[in-house]
Order: sequence, then C-alpha cells, then structure tokens
Amino acid sequence: MTEKMILTILTVFAAAVLTALLRSRWERRQLETVCYRVSGTGRDKFRVAFLSDLHDYCRDYGMDGLLAALRAASPDLVLLGGDMFTCQRSAGWFAEIGPSSELIRMIAGEYTVIYAEGNHETRLRKRHPDEFAAFRGRLEDAGIIYLINETVLLDGIAIHGISLDETYYRHLFPGFGRKIPMPRDLILKQLGMPAKDRFNILLMHSPLYLEEASEWGADLVLSGHFHGGTIRLPLPGHPGLMTPQYQFFLKECSGMHESRNGRSKMIVSRGLGTHSVDLRLNDLPEISIIELT
Repeated sequence: MTEKMILTILTVFAAAVLTALLRSRWERRQLETVCYRVSGTGRDKFRVAFLSDLHDYCRDYGMDGLLAALRAASPDLVLLGGDMFTCQRSAGWFAEIGPSSELIRMIAGEYTVIYAEGNHETRLRKRHPDEFAAFRGRLEDAGIIYLINETVLLDGIAIHGISLDETYYRHLFPGFGRKIPMPRDLILKQLGMPAKDRFNILLMHSPLYLEEASEWGADLVLSGHFHGGTIRLPLPGHPGLMTPQYQFFLKECSGMHESRNGRSKMIVSRGLGTHSVDLRLNDLPEISIIELT
C-alpha cells in the first residue's frame, strides 16, 4: 500500500468520523414524537405520554421545546419511566437534580404525572437518602405521584411502578442477550397480584424482563434504559449497537415488542438524553405517545 493510499484512507476515515459527530450533535437537539396504539384497555382513546431517560439533558432542545411537544400531543396522562437525572461515580454518586425537578414540576402544572424509578433514582435513594427525600418531596409538593413498588388506580387502568435492584443493571460485557436472572416471584413480591378487572401498565425501567412481567400479569410494559442502543442499525427491527450495560445488537432497544405468550406488549422509549457515551446516530430522542383504545 502506497503512502498516497494510506493518506486517502485516513482522510476518508477522518471525514466519516467528523460527519458522524456532527450528525450526532444535531440528533441530540431534536425531539421525535412516536405514536403507538394498544387495544383491549377498556378505555376509549385515552392518550398517555411516556418520557424516560432525560438525564438532565434538556439543555439542547430546552424545557420549552419539550413542553411544546407535549402540548402538541395533548396527553391525558404523563408517565415518567426513570433516569430523569444522572447519579454516577464521577460525581461521588450525587446528582444534579435541580433542572430535572424544575422541568417535571412544570409538566405537573399542566398534566397528571406519575413517576417510577430508574436505576439512577434507585442509586440516589440508597446512597444518599436525604438528598433523595428532598427531591421526592419537591415532586410530591407539585402533585406528582412517585411510585416505589406501588400501584395507582385510574378508571379502568392500574399503573404499577417497580423499583429493580441495582443488580439487574450490572454491566454484562459482552452481553449479546444475556441478563441477570430474575426470580419468578420477584414482581409478585414487590407489587402483589395485578388487578384482574383492570388494564395493567407496568413501569419497569429495564426492558430485559418482558417475559417475567407478562407471567406476572402486565398487559403493557413501559421501559427505557437502553437509550435506543446509542446507534440504531439499519437492519430489521432496528437493533441497537450498544446498551449502557454493554450489550450488543439487541432488538429491545426501542419500539414495540410482544411477549412470547402473546399476552403482553412492551414499548421501549429511546429516551430523551444521554450520559457517559454522549452519542446518538439514527436514534432521535423520543417522546412516546400511546393511544389506549
């Protein structure tokens, strides 16, 4: 290989990397509203907005941009799927939760809001309970319903929020579909029996446990955590290149899925922000709008 050929290859590679970085920066500033329809709920066109994995990332599209997108969708209810802030080792396991709580309180000024935990909320609650208590107090003062292994009942709908132990979020490199085994009765122990006469929505941050949720009795599981897989590949099902648990090529990184027994649906949000790996390609931040019919 000649020196000229090597130089050409390096130039093309550098141009490709720069293009990808610029595209990623543009994508992180966007918001895409993705609509799903779920039938069999016993409700007539009840509209739910599902937001997950903000990670305090509204600095690009702004609080006003997110609120405008919500208003355009006109939801009857807003569900938060966790990781609305980032609590990580480099910050001493503390979190900058002011911007998130401000945004969530603004949303609660216009909509009923139900909030379930992700791994970052669980981490903060266990490592810094006083800081967490202050955060939760600010939310509840604004009328937000915060669920820790709890259920709230609406007309014809039961909304459950499960808080998974940090064990279930361990790094699994190289994952390729591996997951930490979940005891068959774990969801039952934490939430009790699901209501048989209601449509059961389970807010469960990790999308790896659809089959366990279906066996428990969830009709619809709402998850996030995987940030769309960082880079959504242009393949059938749009698998993600890599999850925050260092798993690769999982189809459960985004979109709607069905349990093997056909009893349950799962919607996985691509999330609204990033952390650690500050990259998105073919992976626009998502506001999920779910029509319950």
